[in-house]
Amino acid sequence: MAKKAAGVVFKRCWCPDPVTGRRGGRTCPRLAERAHGSWYFGCYVSDLWGRRRQIRRGGFASKAAVTRARDAVLARSCEQATAHLWTLETWLGFWLSTAGPSTPAPPALTGATSTGISSPPWARYGSPS
Repeated sequence: MAKKAAGVVFKRCWCPDPVTGRRGGRTCPRLAERAHGSWYFGCYVSDLWGRRRQIRRGGFASKAAVTRARDAVLARSCEQATAHLWTLETWLGFWLSTAGPSTPAPPALTGATSTGISSPPWARYGSPS
């Protein structure tokens, strides 16, 4: 596994600039105020295949909280990092690409009848009234 870098911790806000109307982001002059803005981190971790993947999280109230969260992410094994990075779509795509030949489900599970016409399994309970 490749060595993990420490990443970056920063503070930003979403208030509009009074002159341009654009979001302040990291350049907002009020970020020096304690209660203004929130803390974010960004770092890279290696997944199971050795690829570097970027992780960004935000909305933390203090620098100490965001640093703890970043350190927790960096302390994960590559297996844990991969599990947290995958979406349902990614996981299903991987599973379908690695699944072996499957056998058809028994008729009792698919709702198939002896006539070959399929009905949903909940049809036997009748329609709600």
